[in-house]
Amino acid sequence: MPPPPPPKQGPAVSWDPRIGGLTAHITDRSGVASQCVYDSDGYHRSFFLAAKATYDLVIVPAIPKFSNWNVSITCDNGTSTNTSTFF
Repeated sequence: MPPPPPPKQGPAVSWDPRIGGLTAHITDRSGVASQCVYDSDGYHRSFFLAAKATYDLVIVPAIPKFSNWNVSITCDNGTSTNTSTFF
């Protein structure tokens, strides 16, 4: 009996500040397309993330708190990512 496949990796997230807010670049690392939910500090957004693609989630307007924003991204392919960014 072959060993089970390794668990899929959750999406990677990188950030770019922009006038009036932030852009979260969310990249699939699982190889499986999915519907995902971004949740952070009262900002809740659903989006489609294609396999091995990047989705640019624009968060505008956003008022800087000058502290860490805790972010949770959960996808229906069984993957998730928890991260934070200073904003």
